Amino acid sequence: MNKKLLIIFPVVFIATMVIFFSINNSVHAYWDEDENGRRYTNEDGEYAIGFTDIEDYMYYFDEDGYLKTGKFYVEDKDAYYYADENGVIQIGVIDNEDYFFITEEDGRIKTGVVEYEGVKYYFNTNAEYVVGWYKNGDDWFYGGEKGRIVTGFETINGYRYYFDENGARVHDAVMTIEDTTYIFNSDGSVDENATMLYPVYLYINECRKTYGMPEISLDSQVTACAVLRASALVNGFADDGDVKRLIQDCGIKCENGCEFSYGGQPDYGINQLIEHIKLDNNFAKLLKETDMDCVGLGSYVVDNVYYYDILFIKK
Repeated sequence: MNKKLLIIFPVVFIATMVIFFSINNSVHAYWDEDENGRRYTNEDGEYAIGFTDIEDYMYYFDEDGYLKTGKFYVEDKDAYYYADENGVIQIGVIDNEDYFFITEEDGRIKTGVVEYEGVKYYFNTNAEYVVGWYKNGDDWFYGGEKGRIVTGFETINGYRYYFDENGARVHDAVMTIEDTTYIFNSDGSVDENATMLYPVYLYINECRKTYGMPEISLDSQVTACAVLRASALVNGFADDGDVKRLIQDCGIKCENGCEFSYGGQPDYGINQLIEHIKLDNNFAKLLKETDMDCVGLGSYVVDNVYYYDILFIKK
């Protein structure tokens, strides 16, 4: 009986020692903090590095084991992430006083054109939303509040612009939008003068077509001169002399020219202008001539009084 006890005791003692040392050699994971930030020690006794899942929350630790918060860049992912003040990486829409981000399901902040709740936004390569003018590819865009991509008409610094459904700025174009034909300059701004007078230009060429004459082109230089002439009409409709000389004084070379001026009345709109043009026999006679190949249309408004000037030239 005593021998059996002596045999069993060492076995029990050894088993107890193994269990004791096994328990005491294990390391519990824990957080610690110093002047450089917070770190997390894994159960293997090593500091957590990179992306780490802790109790179902995702964190990111730099190469020295320090927890990242706020917006940060991960080089091997070539992407930006955002973590709250506790270091938890945020997923979805991040919208606060300092930031506005939209992330992928893994937390990567989206860049480029991002659509959210039917609205498109633009974020640059630094994951920053862009406000104001920016170029993407060959086109210019305009970012509104929090990078919202502007579409349709927008007035910027006193000038009207039009952006298509994708936000690209329209320029160097004649476009009909909601039954109105707009003229867009090379910088994309609406040529308000040309847009207002475009129905007159259409009428001129409709008449030319009726008379079997070639179309007359709308010349930007001649139009600029016509705008100046229209503004001078506030001083009266006196004959200022040779039209060719007047046009050449504007820096335009031409063989011949002819000028028509109208308006000087309140609320003198385009429809009224066209009706008066139709009654002008000299205007109709000129449209039948073949030597005029360019036209410039100018307008000027002051105190709701409208003035119009139309210049025809032969280059």
